[in-house]
Parts: sequence; structure tokens; C-alpha cells
Amino acid sequence: MRVAILGDGLLGRTLADAFAELNVLSSFTQLLSHADIEVTNRESVKRALADFDVAINTIAMHRLPACEADPMLARLVNTEGARYVAETLPTVFISTDYVFNDGGPHDETLPGEDPRSVYGRTKLGGELATLENGGIVVRVSALFGHHRSHKGPSFPEMVTSSFDTIRLPADQRFSPTYAPDAATRISLLARVLAHSEGATDPLCVPIGHFVPQGIFHAANAGTTTWVEFAAQICEVVPWQRHIEATNAHDRIRPKNSAIRSTRLPPLRHWRLALEAWAERRREELYVK
Repeated sequence: MRVAILGDGLLGRTLADAFAELNVLSSFTQLLSHADIEVTNRESVKRALADFDVAINTIAMHRLPACEADPMLARLVNTEGARYVAETLPTVFISTDYVFNDGGPHDETLPGEDPRSVYGRTKLGGELATLENGGIVVRVSALFGHHRSHKGPSFPEMVTSSFDTIRLPADQRFSPTYAPDAATRISLLARVLAHSEGATDPLCVPIGHFVPQGIFHAANAGTTTWVEFAAQICEVVPWQRHIEATNAHDRIRPKNSAIRSTRLPPLRHWRLALEAWAERRREELYVK
């Protein structure tokens, strides 16, 4: 089985770690950066993916202000790029809770509804393009982990980077996603998808006649706000930082985009995942 991981950000690198830990001799996994593939160019996508069995597409234009400023580019990357990849290979497309507006928690049976932002709307377009071409969609939310994101430090790293007072929204609710937990689920779905398309993987034992189709969620269980999330981070590290709650009244971010998994067993609660993040952080700091 030959797996192409598109995008070398936080989730892409965590997925590469997950496949490396599997150590499947008959499998080959490659992390493709922007230097290797240009998803806005159909021919570049075809060339880059010619020798693979399945793609995991983590590439996105995800900075919300940049998407608002250039909606055409956001659509080209997040919607048309997703289409080019899914047309070329069986694809796992990584999407976002921002395809929703309010009213969470949302499960996988719900399509995206009235996204507030250009980012959310163009990712919803990418979901539809992927599904139309037989791929599957995996939604995540507020990723955090142990690799650096292209957006910069993940939220727990940002919270623990200073002792100054931090002001955070109390009127936005979501479901945090620990990247290693999500990567384990996504790698399984990719392997089953590839297996159903004829690729071989000695660790991939079909679950009955299960063929992954449609939409899955890979956020950790439970919901929180940015204020509560930051307070819990300061508790598990531990870290001393004063947190001030605000009401953002944000025009482009959902008020409640929390997501839950109902098609597969839920991932562990986000508080447990955060404790695992803190423990690994301590181990890495100790080694250094």
C-alpha cells in the first residue's frame, strides 16, 4: 500500500508518525509538501500522485483573514484542489468544524450548514467535491499536538508561551482534537479505503463488509470554550497565567461548532487527551 500524505503541517507530520509506528513492510508512505505538489494545478496533482494507492489530503488555505481577503484563492485551494486530488486517487479529505455555524454538537449525518466564513464555505465545497468522487471526509477541530503548524504554535503552546494576562472568548464552543488521536483514526480509514480499492496492507483486516464512505468525525469527545480549554492547559502543565473571559461576537467564527463521532466509537475525552499531550511534553523537555 502506497500512501501520499498531502501537507507537511501539524496533522500531516503526525500522520507520518502514525504510519511509521505501524512499521508495515509492504507499505510506503510519503509526506508531500508544497514543493512536491501544487493542488491548484490538475496536472501537478496527477504527476505527484501517479505512484500511490491512496491520498490523505490535509492541505488547506486556513488562515481566516487571508481567506476573507482572497476568496477566489481560498476556493481554488480548498475546493478545486480537493476535487483534483479526489479525481486522481481514493482520498481521505481533512475538513473542519467551521463548515457549521451554531447549534452543536453536530454529528456526521449533518452536512455543513451556513458556514460563517469563506474558509468554512470553501472547505464545505471541498467536502462535496471529495464525496462526489468517492472519497471520504474526516472533520477535525482545534488541532493541537507536538509538531508545529503552518499557522504557528498550537493553542496549548501559545497559552504556555507567556505569563502575561490572556483574553479569550467565552462565547465560542468547540471540540478540541489531539493530533495523535486523530491520526490513528485517519490512518485506519485510509488503510481500509485503500484495501477496498485493491491495495494490500497486512495490518488492514476488513471489519465485516465495512467500506468507509461519507463523513467521519475525529475530534476528541466533549466540548469546551477557549477560556475553559486554556484554564485546563494551565492546570495540567502546570502554568501560571491569568485568563480573562470575553465575548468575541465574532462575525466569521461559529458560536457552537462542536462535533461528535457517532459512526465510529468516540475518541477519548479532550481532557484525557490534553493530559497525554502534557505528559509527552514533559518527556520531550526532559530528554532535551
